[in-house]
Amino acid sequence: MNRSNSRTCCYLLALAAAGGVVASQGGCRQVLTTAVLLVKGTDVDPEFAGLKDKTVAIVCHPAPSLQFGSSSVATEIAAEVGRLLKSHLGKKIKVIPARDVDNWIDENSRGEDDFADIGNALEADMVLGIDLEAFELSQGQTLWQGQSQVRLKVLDMSIEDERDRVVFDKIMPQVVYPPKAGVPVQERSGDEFRRQYVSVLADTIGRYFYPHDRYENIAQDARAFN
Repeated sequence: MNRSNSRTCCYLLALAAAGGVVASQGGCRQVLTTAVLLVKGTDVDPEFAGLKDKTVAIVCHPAPSLQFGSSSVATEIAAEVGRLLKSHLGKKIKVIPARDVDNWIDENSRGEDDFADIGNALEADMVLGIDLEAFELSQGQTLWQGQSQVRLKVLDMSIEDERDRVVFDKIMPQVVYPPKAGVPVQERSGDEFRRQYVSVLADTIGRYFYPHDRYENIAQDARAFN
């Protein structure tokens, strides 16, 4: 290692040590990685950042095959996603109240194809469509373990040609929570676990649209059992 690189490594090591991190014997590469994390943090950019500075309607549609009661879960998911978007993006986003979306759906909905209709009716700049294709809360009769399959679509209502309005289309990986093992039903009421799983699912959806900590879900199993 030349003198210049040696000085650089020493500086980075000092920076890492200042953050309370001890470098391993792996050398300058590990030190550099640690220093970058200290300086830049662990946040990652969203896959789609186009909701900023927009008025957004959030619509969650349960698949017709889902059991009775899925419509109320869909409403909970949409409301929680909206809350998280406002929490993370602040004044950079305006989310149309979930009750306004629900009222329009109750009076006018024709099914999965009404994302654009809702956007037009509620004067949204963008519509975040959440197609809830599968949703389960239990694993057999003895364990709570949420599982869902979701497809996300974002429609840009400023685009005149309806065929070009979908600017983001994502089939999410299956969301399983807790990811390793279920929670015994005697330890958690159904309503309590449903709220917890909806919160996890909404956060997983929201991460496609706002910066987030890449390591935040590491302790997910432990949180489920606490």
